[in-house]
Order: sequence, then C-alpha cells, then structure tokens
Amino acid sequence: MRLLDRLVRRKGRGFHSALATSFAIEFGAFEDVMLPQLMGSGATNILIVADDRMTALALMDGSTLPRQLGRDYALYGPPVGAGVFHPKIVLQLGRDGGRAFVSSANITGAGLGGNLEIATEIECSAEPGPEQDFIRAAWHYVERITSETEGAARDALDWARERTPWIAGPVPEDVQVLGDGSLLAFLAIPDELGVLERFAGLVGGAPVERLIIVSPYWDKALDAIADIRAALNPGRITVLLDAQRHDFPREAEHAADLEIIDISEWEGSRFTHAKLLIAMTAGHDHVLSGSANCTPPALGRKGFAGANAEACVYRRLPPGISIETLELLEFLDLPATPASELPVVEHREPISFAPLAGRGAGSFEVDHGLLIWTPPDVPRWTGGSIELIDSSGDPVIRVEAERLIARSHQRIVPLDDPLLAKVHFARVIEGEMSSTVAPVVHRALMRNRRREPASGRVARSAAAFLEGSGAEFFLLEAFEYLYRADTAEADAAPEIGPAHGPRSRKETLAEPGRKLSYEEFMAERAVRPSRGEKGENALAGTHCDGVRVLLNRLSGGGEAADDRTGHVDDDNWMNLGDESGDSESLNPRISEPDPGSRIEVDQKPPAADRKAFERAVDNYVEGLTNDERSLSPADVVKLRLLLMVILWNAYCAAFPGGLQCSVDDKGWPRLVLRVIAAFFCGRNPPIRRLILASDLQEMPIDFLECWATVIWALDAIARMLPVTSGTRDFLSRLPKLKAQIVAQLGLTQADLAGDVMTKWAAGLSREMGRRLGIEGK
Repeated sequence: MRLLDRLVRRKGRGFHSALATSFAIEFGAFEDVMLPQLMGSGATNILIVADDRMTALALMDGSTLPRQLGRDYALYGPPVGAGVFHPKIVLQLGRDGGRAFVSSANITGAGLGGNLEIATEIECSAEPGPEQDFIRAAWHYVERITSETEGAARDALDWARERTPWIAGPVPEDVQVLGDGSLLAFLAIPDELGVLERFAGLVGGAPVERLIIVSPYWDKALDAIADIRAALNPGRITVLLDAQRHDFPREAEHAADLEIIDISEWEGSRFTHAKLLIAMTAGHDHVLSGSANCTPPALGRKGFAGANAEACVYRRLPPGISIETLELLEFLDLPATPASELPVVEHREPISFAPLAGRGAGSFEVDHGLLIWTPPDVPRWTGGSIELIDSSGDPVIRVEAERLIARSHQRIVPLDDPLLAKVHFARVIEGEMSSTVAPVVHRALMRNRRREPASGRVARSAAAFLEGSGAEFFLLEAFEYLYRADTAEADAAPEIGPAHGPRSRKETLAEPGRKLSYEEFMAERAVRPSRGEKGENALAGTHCDGVRVLLNRLSGGGEAADDRTGHVDDDNWMNLGDESGDSESLNPRISEPDPGSRIEVDQKPPAADRKAFERAVDNYVEGLTNDERSLSPADVVKLRLLLMVILWNAYCAAFPGGLQCSVDDKGWPRLVLRVIAAFFCGRNPPIRRLILASDLQEMPIDFLECWATVIWALDAIARMLPVTSGTRDFLSRLPKLKAQIVAQLGLTQADLAGDVMTKWAAGLSREMGRRLGIEGK
C-alpha cells in the first residue's frame, strides 16, 4: 500500500490530531507531500517527534528551510541515550475513532515514496475493542517518550487528549485478540524487555521451522543473528536481501550458514528499507515488523533491552498468510547465494553526530510579544547573543544576552510583534562558537489554528456566528451545539432555547495536566507584573472560539475611536461609587415605570418573544446554580453571548418591538442583572468553579472581553433606566454589585485602565451604546 494514500482518508467527522515519529526528517518532503494529506484528513493539531540530532542536520544541510514549521505543526526532539530515536509511528486521532500506522518509513522523500517499506495499519472506532487497545498502547508510548516536553508540543498532546475521550484509561494488555482469532501487539522500547525477548516470548517455545529476516542494516559481527538463533532456535534462517543495495557484512562469522536469497526484483529498483521477522511454525506465522533493524541496539538481547527507541508490531497469523500477503512466495524457492559471493557494495558512511556535539541551541518560542528561550543542559551558554532568522535563512535581528530576562529555567525578551512575525529560526552565537539552528515556534498561532472537524449542525451553528450581523435569539441555541461539540456531547439537545430546560447531567472538559481555579490563577498572577495587557485566547482551538467573531464585531472590535458618541461615563466608566446594599436580593418585585417617549418607525421587525427570553434566562440561572460542575472558558463566552443577545434585542429605534427598559421580569435590565448575578453572586458564586490552564501568564483576552461587557452592561442599565419611585431602589444596588463583581474578578487598576478594557468599553459604547440610544442620557 502507499502510506500517503491511506493517510488522507477521513473517519466519521475526520481526525482532529495527527502525531508522527521518525528518525530522519526532510522538511521539504513533509511539507509538500505528507502535511497536506494529514490536513486533508481533518487534522489541524499536528506534532512531529523526531531525533533531535537528525532534525539539526536537516536544518543545516543547505536544503530549503521549512516555512510551516512552528506555525502549522510543532516539532519535538526527545532525549536519547547511547542509541538513536528510531520509531516510525503515525497516529491520527478523532472523537469518532483513530488510526495507527507502525512502519519502517522515515519522514523523508525516500521513506514516503521511494523506498520499499512495510507498514501495519490499525483503525478503531470510539467503542472499546482490540484495535482501540492497540492504538491506545501506541498513544501511551508516545506520551511516555514525550513526558519531558513543554510549550507548543505539550499543547498539542494535551489538546489531542482532551478531544479524544476514548484514548484515556490504563495501559492496555500487551496482546490483543482480533475478531478473526489472530493476535496483535504493540512492542516498543524503551521498556523493561527488548523487542527480541518479547517477540520470542510471544512465539512461546513453538518449534520454528523457518525464520525469514528482512533488514536494510546489520551489525558488523551479525551478533543480532546469533541472538535470534539463541532465542528461537529456528530450523533454518532465510535472509531476504537486496543484493544490489545491501549493507550486509559478507565476512562475518555468523553469515556462513545463512540462506541468503536475492530480492532485488521485489519491487523493481526501489531500495528495500523494510524490516521484517517471520517465525514460521506448524500452527502459525509469528510476524514482527516496524522500525527495528537486525542489530542488538534495535532488537535488544537477553538482559539488554536495546539502546534505541523503536516501535514494532507483532502479528500471529495462520500459517502461510504472511508470505502470501507480502508476495514473497516466489522468492523463497530461488537458489540461495553464499555470503561470500554477494556483490561488493560500497557502503554509505554512518551518520556522524560529532559536528553537533556541544552545539545544541535549546528551544525557542514566540508568545504574545515575547521571545522565550529554553537553553539546553549542555552546553551552558553564558553570554553572546541570539540571532533570529527568517524563512530564507537571512538574519532578522540579533538579541544580546544582557537583554534576556531570567524566568525559571527560561530566558525571555520582549520584542515588537511585526519583527517577531518574520522570525522562523534562531541560533546562539558566543565568541567563535555558534549553535545549531533551531526552529522558533509561534505558540499562539498554533493554538489559534487548531479546530476540530465540524459537520452537520455544528458546522451550521459555527457559520451562524461567522456570517451573522446581529445577536439574534436563535444564536443561543446555535451556541449550545458548539459548546457540546467541545465537550463531546454535540448530539445532546440544546439547553438554552425557548423549549428546553436546564442540564440533566454534568459536562466537564477533560483536564489533563495542572489546572487552576480562577481564584488560584489570580493569586499566582498577583506576584507577576501586570500592566492590563491582553493574554492569549483561552478559547483557542475550540468551536466556541468562533462566537467571539460575531461578538467582537458587534462590540466595535475593542478598538478605540475618535467618535466616542454613546460612551458610558467617558473616562469614569469604572466608577464604582460607595453605595451599599445586598446584591443577593436584587430580584424584588418592582412595578414598571412609565415607558416615556418612544421612537416610532414605519417598518417594524417582529417583536421579541419576551417569554422566550425569560425562559432562556431561567434556564441559564438554574443551570449555573444547581450544577456543581467546573466551568471552562466556554462558559465565560456563554455569559458574554447571553448578555449581548439581551442587549441587542432591547427596545431602541432600530428595534421598536424589543425588550422594554423596565425592571419587571421581562424587561432587559432585570434579565441582564439576573444573568450577571447568577455568575458572580450567591454564597458559592459559580465564578469560583471557573478552571484555567496553569501556563497562562496574563488574563486571557476572551475573559477581559467578557468582564468589560459585564461592567459596561451594568453602566448601561444605570444610564437607560429613568429614576422613578419604582426604579430608585433597583438602581441604588447597582454600584455595590459592580464593586462586588470587580472584587470577585480580582481586577487591578492596571487592568481597568489597560488598553484592552478601556478600548473594549469604548467599542461597546460606540456600537451597542449608539444602538440603545445611550448618548445624552
């Protein structure tokens, strides 16, 4: 099969994530050939795990530098010991199921299309089964070899895990029994036992009549052959060798009694890079394929698990099936060639990592105006500078070491966003010494591009926000489909429509890694300098993030403007006042004031369904107060959306049939107040259940947008409600509620006076304030 042709196929809604491991990598081949196939399967969250030294060589070999690395996919090089990082795995993950390929193919032009390779493909659904256990075993292995990663690579792994609920759980059993009775196992190292020892254990002592070996590379003394002979005691050993392009040690002692058959014509002129062991017994074919060459560092031996990282697949099949499937039968009857008569082939020089010794640059990321450098353990760079490089290999800027600020084990430096946008690579220069070239990962870019494949009503709901021009009531129901898609419950009935009641069961996003409550986040944030600047988008990579597109459009995009018509209270928009009152009793039955003058228009849109709004708010309040589930960033944008929908549907010149400006149950001021109080007030306010990722440094931008909307809405009520005997008590409670909310949020004066909050208030006043007719009030 052609691996690339298999990668692009979708399963169900498609795969949201793709993880691939490799020894060697050619970035041109990956970006031109393999990456489009992975994206075509639906994946927007893509991580490559490759040998760090091979990656460094690929970035220094003079070939065209990658343009999408650090923007469309992340790269991680795990630590290696005496051996090399050599597994070749592709995992494609989605909510509906997954797919795994374990093969002999590197992510190179030859591996993806030139060589003769062997791959095992296993596909599973979201339902438990042996295929799923195999893919879960491969996932656990990837998690284990990436356990030390951080930054963008950690983001990719966590994001994939959160959206693949079936991947969770304990490590599966070593061997899976398939529906046809055949056996399947994922064998990988590092582990307690080597691949060969585990393979021999699965053969189980059954007499091996014939052992077939295919390998492109061998150890010089053929010690691996001796180890295999000792472990399996085969009646005969057949080596299928590409005699025209072999690396076989002709003079080795253990070569003399091997049956060597030339398979140069197996697939024409293609180099045989496949790795294969077939132990043929009377009852079964025991097959081992994957990344391991026929060497002790790859296969291990008794008492030695091996030096490399490798990944292989074991299959137990009916006798003869493997030979037939791989079309090897025609070669097995060919005459053998003595080792001494094999053609003398000029062997390639082994890859030398000596030029890389002591030159590691560490890793680099860009995140919200900061260049973040994680230095390597060795060498310990103590001075010099960091040279930032564009996609063509040309220098952009050099940052001197004295500008770097220590932050834990990292070094950071703020730089202008337009300059950082040009940066693709970096290297460290100290005196006459320079490091290898390292990619610069744009972490926020990668977060923002992650999306799960959407179809059906989820896709239609997303389009409603992307294409909408107003905060219509039906968007509340559309939001619920997006919310439930992000929490793996897209097929459940929406919660917040005119015909639906509160949640019937808890829904909580998976929370891998360290999470913080909002209170804990603010406590940690308090010890860091904060200037009210925007942080990253906590909704990045979710369907709910698209909701912000419409809300930001209706809020003036948060941009300041010279025309400040309708701006609530101008520069004193956050004046808290000093009135006191009980914010938990903000729901008294107050008579409606006189509506005052109304603006009449000839063409009136349909009047708002006041009972539907009241039911929607009832459902929202009941869902928040009766459920003890943790709240996610999606709940923050939900709060903002509900407020904006109520405000948009308020009575105004543009909508004379809108919700009245009154304090009865159907008036928009009371609806707004009930929504806000439900989130922030009570003996155990729901905001205390809000959970954030621990690696957030600043207040997320989507949170600031919501908090600004909440505070602006309270000020809008104060501006719009006329002061009468029926509203005076209601209005007197607003300043204390505002003060209580600011206290709950932990906002500082720097936050309130910062660009984000002030610009968002100005944008709301310019757009929503003008619509409501706040100017002059």
